[in-house]
Amino acid sequence: MLLFMLPLQMWVTLANLPGDPAERQAFARRHLLGKTLATVHLMEARALANVLWALGKLRIDLTKEGQGHYLAGIFEDRVQEVVRRGALKVSRVAEQLWYGITLSGYPWSRELLESLVEKTIPVFTTWELKTQGQVCTAMQLRGQIAYCQAGFGGGSKQVARCVCRRSHARDRMKQ
Repeated sequence: MLLFMLPLQMWVTLANLPGDPAERQAFARRHLLGKTLATVHLMEARALANVLWALGKLRIDLTKEGQGHYLAGIFEDRVQEVVRRGALKVSRVAEQLWYGITLSGYPWSRELLESLVEKTIPVFTTWELKTQGQVCTAMQLRGQIAYCQAGFGGGSKQVARCVCRRSHARDRMKQ
């Protein structure tokens, strides 16, 4: 478990440092991508989300990295595994995972994105409103849904509605 903590913490720290983005990108390429490749299979949902977020914030395009597609494939497998085990039930983790996947800018597989939508739908209305809004935005940006709304309806009743692009999940996000 401790193996992935060092590169994970370095990703987060590096993404938050001020200064020349090109220098931070170069450092990440030289020192972090290989370590991440070696440890991503051990990461849980929050760690995955944080690394994906850092990749996006640093504007590291995995499609242009030597082993980027291979690393992305491992990310996809690992994300699917932690989602199958219920990672999306924890609203903060779900929000961070969707945000990381969106910010990373990688062209994730249709299978991964559809799986995330399918696993998001049953738990979506159990989350706090802020998380619903963030996840709606992420799903829209990734092109997975045509319409999503999270807010308050008449009185204090919380309303969440999402119309998915995929027919198997259409209109199942309601409260």
